Amino acid sequence: MHLEQRPYTDRPGDQRSVDSKPRTLSAPAMAQHTHLAVSNAEGYAAGKALTIDAGKANAEVVGVSNVVGSVAYLHAPLQYNHDSGAELT
Repeated sequence: MHLEQRPYTDRPGDQRSVDSKPRTLSAPAMAQHTHLAVSNAEGYAAGKALTIDAGKANAEVVGVSNVVGSVAYLHAPLQYNHDSGAELT
């Protein structure tokens, strides 16, 4: 199912698709960590692939093994350090 993209505003009643919500790290993620604290884990599930810091020297693709609350657990440890606020795609 594809959700229609709509502009985001802070007014009550506005609707956003899952894809339009910002996706960032809510805490730094260091090399060898096996989890990510994310600003918005809605729609994340086991088997999903995430790209951290796309287009940067430390970009990497990781596989999600489980999600609990706003923490995404990874199949393998991170190879690089990532700052809080790093973009997830």
